[in-house]
Amino acid sequence: MEEEINAVLTAKDTKESLQRFRQLEARCENSNEMYQYWHLYLAGLKGKTSCNRARSFKLLMKTVKWDQQQQLDQHLTTILTILEDEKSITVRQCIPYLKELLTLRPDLEPLVLDKLVQLKLDKYKESMQCLIKRDIQNLLKAVRGYSV
Repeated sequence: MEEEINAVLTAKDTKESLQRFRQLEARCENSNEMYQYWHLYLAGLKGKTSCNRARSFKLLMKTVKWDQQQQLDQHLTTILTILEDEKSITVRQCIPYLKELLTLRPDLEPLVLDKLVQLKLDKYKESMQCLIKRDIQNLLKAVRGYSV
C-alpha cells in the first residue's frame, strides 16, 4: 500500500493519476485503514510539484476524522503551510478541504482563520487573489453558515 500511495502522491497530473488519487481519497474518507499512512501524506507536503503537495494535503484532511493519536495537533502548523504555496491554484484547491478539518475540530477554527487572514496574496495575480478571497468566504459560509 505504501508504494501505491507514494506512486499517487508523486505522479504527474494526468487523468489516470487523478483517477487513482480519487480512489485513494475515497478510501481515506471511508475507512480508518488509511490513517496509518499519515507519515506519507505529511512527507508529500514537501513534494516537487504543486499537484503532489495538494494531493498530500487533501489526503490529510480526509483522514482527520481517524486521528485518534492526535497527530494533527503536532503537525498542524506544517500542514497549513500549503496555504502559502507558490502556486495559487494549489491554495485554491486546498482551501475547500479545510471544511473537513473545521467541521470535525471547531476548536481549531481560530488558528485556521488566523492563518487565512495572514496569507500574503499579493504574490499571486490579482485575478487569483480575488478567487482565493472568495474561496475563503465560501469556506466560512460552509462552516459557520455566514461569512465575515
